[in-house]
Amino acid sequence: MKTSYQQMFEQIDRCEDLEELRALREAQTGPALQNEFWDLRAQLFETSDPLEKERLIAKLRLLQQHIGCSIPLRRAVRRFRAPQGLWGIIISRSVELGNNCTLMPGVYLGSDAFPDSDRIGFPVIGSDVFIGAGAKVIGDVVIGDHVRIAPGCCVMESIPDNSIVTPGTPCVTASET
Repeated sequence: MKTSYQQMFEQIDRCEDLEELRALREAQTGPALQNEFWDLRAQLFETSDPLEKERLIAKLRLLQQHIGCSIPLRRAVRRFRAPQGLWGIIISRSVELGNNCTLMPGVYLGSDAFPDSDRIGFPVIGSDVFIGAGAKVIGDVVIGDHVRIAPGCCVMESIPDNSIVTPGTPCVTASET
């Protein structure tokens, strides 16, 4: 059985038309793949057919591998904006993500699973939250609504609503913005 990459490469090799090649290339870019991911994910939540669910899960896993992201296939992680694509976005299985969030490339939302940690658990992210490129939100923390987390931050404590978080050790929080 050929991999999807082998099939794509064969399709590219068979192509004799420059415009068709450009269209194939565009179909493999971030926005096209991101839209395909969200469409398939919506279909997964709508279908009740077990075989169709498995097909959709297989397609979604393949797309995530191709894109380089890991996003749980659960309703608790709502669709979010990723203006620069889903590249490098990692979301652990039990994270909850509110409405209208924006995640930039390289964001990690995940657990603190060290046995001696007092923060074992997963983040709960509020609504209208912006998380900048390369930022990490780790452990049993709650990020309030309307929070802005700057690129490169490592957040390991809860952040109140309407706050801006900037890099530092620890991160600097400016509330009531």
